[in-house]
Amino acid sequence: MTKKEIEHLANLSKLDFGERELEVFAKEFKNILDFVSVVENAKINTKPQVARIALNDLRADEIRESLSQAKVLMNAPGTDGEYFIVPKVVE
Repeated sequence: MTKKEIEHLANLSKLDFGERELEVFAKEFKNILDFVSVVENAKINTKPQVARIALNDLRADEIRESLSQAKVLMNAPGTDGEYFIVPKVVE
């Protein structure tokens, strides 16, 4: 990337860089793009992907007693005895 292109990107991003910073960024971006080019052109051995099926070992469903409303509300920071009370977050 050229210094001019970096300056254009900085302008689009509403960033203000000095002359020295633009030179440094231009060199860094060039190094990054060169590395990406090397990775893109790398020869790799590809093996066909094997589908993997993950089986979850789930417990069996069992019918159990539910918590009572009083127990659920017991440790709530705010309640009216029937519902949770939470601070209003939307006007």
